[in-house]
Amino acid sequence: MALQEVGSPAVADDMARLLQAEFGLVYQPTVLPGPGAQNSEFPLNTGFLTRSGRVALVEASLRQGCSGVDYEVVDGAACGPGLYPLFNRPPLVVTVQVTGDWPGVYTITLINNHWKSKGGDESVNVIRREAQADHVAALVHEITQQTPDAHVIVAGDLNDFPDSVPVQALRKGVDPNLINAIELLPPLEQYTYIFNSASQVLDYLLLTPNMLPALVEVNPLRINADFASPASIDANSTLHSSDHDPIMLRFRPEGGAWLAADWSWPDIQLTLVTRDGLPTTAATTEANTVATTDAKGSARIWNLTPGTYQLNYQLPGNLVGAAGTEPLEIELVGGVNQIEMPKLQHATVLSTTGEILGLIAFDGLLAEPTDSTPAR
Repeated sequence: MALQEVGSPAVADDMARLLQAEFGLVYQPTVLPGPGAQNSEFPLNTGFLTRSGRVALVEASLRQGCSGVDYEVVDGAACGPGLYPLFNRPPLVVTVQVTGDWPGVYTITLINNHWKSKGGDESVNVIRREAQADHVAALVHEITQQTPDAHVIVAGDLNDFPDSVPVQALRKGVDPNLINAIELLPPLEQYTYIFNSASQVLDYLLLTPNMLPALVEVNPLRINADFASPASIDANSTLHSSDHDPIMLRFRPEGGAWLAADWSWPDIQLTLVTRDGLPTTAATTEANTVATTDAKGSARIWNLTPGTYQLNYQLPGNLVGAAGTEPLEIELVGGVNQIEMPKLQHATVLSTTGEILGLIAFDGLLAEPTDSTPAR
């Protein structure tokens, strides 16, 4: 777990103790205080909690960047003559080895970030975030140059939007470009924060593309954005325990798959079964093999095992299948599987006399009525 705005190492220690008391799980906290910890009233650090017995911490370090601009950050001898520290909260870089139901270990390097906020003079802040982005991209490049097949995740609160110059500079400053995990979700689920009633993405898990075959789930944990702000925070509830919604990723290095359907139409129920039409055994009991397309027509089925399946789909009353609703036979490969929409037709439109005025066919995009679909 990558943590931002950790007040002190003692806070992470308390979280680890709570996890053990509540769930019997032992976590190792890793917090290396940086310049942001020097503020006695509001100290800020980044940190990690790694699960003992499953995750071995190989190394951890703060990687301060340097700039020709003095941002009044005090960080000892971090930078040479004429240069100044760039981060109040330097990236915390850890390498871990994860064991599980796969041969050997799965090694990941994670870079935990909390970039300059938008508070104050944003014309100055955005330039600083661009410099921070360039620094983190250089860190990823350094890691992948040393180990070309390294699995790298850039995590944290980047305090900017997916299409912003800083975030794009980070993603595209690495070759091949980093993958923004939240963009694998349906568009209506792509938010982690609410500001002035507007949904936003400020929080990220950016991956090197070689991790995609093992990625089987992206899950934003809704603890804040979907709920109105209460008059007071209930310390016994997870709701509003953070003002940002965390993003959870699930990996299966031994091989996993997931299904994406972007079919343009809402309320289509999808059910994944075996090729013989029997209920499928999902990768874990947490996987759900039934999904319904949302208001924009998107649905995901996560955490599956590669193989041959049958996809049944049930249409709402305003749609009919051009060839009925015959199940689709699909072959799931490792990673994402984008399922092409079958040819659907809008339900028949009737005149006041009961005559059928026409059928409009859809094949991914709206097709204009033609002479080939005359009124009968």
